[in-house]
Amino acid sequence: MTVREEKTKQFTANDLAGRHFGSLTVLRVTEKREKRQIVWECRCDCGETVLVRTQYLKDGSVRSCKTCRNRKRPRRDITGQRFGILTALYPTDNRDINQSVIWHCRCDCGNEVDLSCGDLQRKSYISCGCLKREAEKKLKDRTTHVAGTTVELIQNKKVRSDSSTGVTGVNMYRGKYRAIIHFQGTTYRLGTYKTLEEAAAVRKKAEECLFGEFLEFYDQRKKKADADPQWGAENPLSVSVCRTDTGDFRVQMLPEN
Repeated sequence: MTVREEKTKQFTANDLAGRHFGSLTVLRVTEKREKRQIVWECRCDCGETVLVRTQYLKDGSVRSCKTCRNRKRPRRDITGQRFGILTALYPTDNRDINQSVIWHCRCDCGNEVDLSCGDLQRKSYISCGCLKREAEKKLKDRTTHVAGTTVELIQNKKVRSDSSTGVTGVNMYRGKYRAIIHFQGTTYRLGTYKTLEEAAAVRKKAEECLFGEFLEFYDQRKKKADADPQWGAENPLSVSVCRTDTGDFRVQMLPEN
């Protein structure tokens, strides 16, 4: 018996056409394959046609169309439950991409929003967005933004807890150490190095040039502006950065003292 004949015999022995699996009736085999398994065209008792691979039919993983499965799935009642400062009021007829029921909720601030039960239970949302806006406003009030950068951010020497190297501005990239620095909303790539020491040294040099010069100039200007507010208002701080052919930074700051 040839290999082709053996495969034909094997397929015939496993032909599922006409068989019933739960609410599904297998109609025919399709040309589609998933993980080298045959995909069958099936009809659900509700009339909907679905494609199901052999394994899911035989092990009972799929026994109806998705619509019927969702219809049979018990809906959790979260009416009146609190999620942060959100209160779930009533379910809607809509579902999200994961088929989680969308609930109409009221925030303590008075706004009303529609959110999925899954997102609420995972605490992906604990307000209509008002808490985030309030936190951003407080952060903005506590920080100083000058010439497109945040002074407190570059003054902070603390290494982030999620740093993979223990050095700010240096991360692992394809088995090597990549150095970068952020300034005025721009990310400058400083190169990739074999050792952490090399990358850290390059990053430190960039810090001294960008952050060091900026902070020194900012402190001098702030003292003058505090002493003469009119001069400070008429002479806003301006910073421009360019890189030379050798990769070094050239920083120009105005107004000059």
